[in-house]
Amino acid sequence: MKKILLLLVALYCMPLFSQEKSIAITWGSSQKYTADSYSITVPTFSPAKNFSFDLSNGIQYVQQWKVNGFVNQNSLVVNDVVYAPMPINQMFDLDFLLRMFVTFVL
Repeated sequence: MKKILLLLVALYCMPLFSQEKSIAITWGSSQKYTADSYSITVPTFSPAKNFSFDLSNGIQYVQQWKVNGFVNQNSLVVNDVVYAPMPINQMFDLDFLLRMFVTFVL
């Protein structure tokens, strides 16, 4: 009986040691990037501190947080992702980048 009670208490307390994050991306205006002979306009999102863009990786959401101890990177689980369609006129030059990438790969 004591073992069962100890097991139930351990299972009940286990979620207290995990971390959960809820992330919401709100698409906003555009941002123009200019290089030597070309410029490209890409959509941005908020929170802006998590926005990252470069030509090799495209648009990325980047977030880091502090932990107090060892973290097994393989234990990360992303779930309950909600996708929504994005109108073509809000993609700006991303359509061009996709066509350019496909042309170079083929």
